[in-house]
Amino acid sequence: MIYFIQQEDDPDGLIKIGFVENPEARLASIQNYSPVKLRILRTIKVPNNKEAEKALHKLFETERAWGEWFRPSQFIKDMINEFDDNILKSFIAILVYAYFRRSGAIEDIYTEYGVTHQSDGTKINA
Repeated sequence: MIYFIQQEDDPDGLIKIGFVENPEARLASIQNYSPVKLRILRTIKVPNNKEAEKALHKLFETERAWGEWFRPSQFIKDMINEFDDNILKSFIAILVYAYFRRSGAIEDIYTEYGVTHQSDGTKINA
């Protein structure tokens, strides 16, 4: 599950983007090391969490403050607050596709999603 965590009382505070099976437990763990109260802004279940996290980190590279913490640009805020689950899942799927395509491991995404044919019906030899 992809999660977005931010300081509870600061809408302009840094946002952590990560993945974990249990976001509430992750929040509790991070909270132990944080001098400010944190909250989960949003979670979204996607089939390939690690790749989705990498793709989101790459997309927001210019907003990266440190590690997995990002400055809350308007686009990040809109993505978290305005995209419904289906749009966000589709958006992340496109990011993951682009990430794999660029890395030369596109066959991995075909396998991940069980894709065997291109849109024109041509069989994919993955």
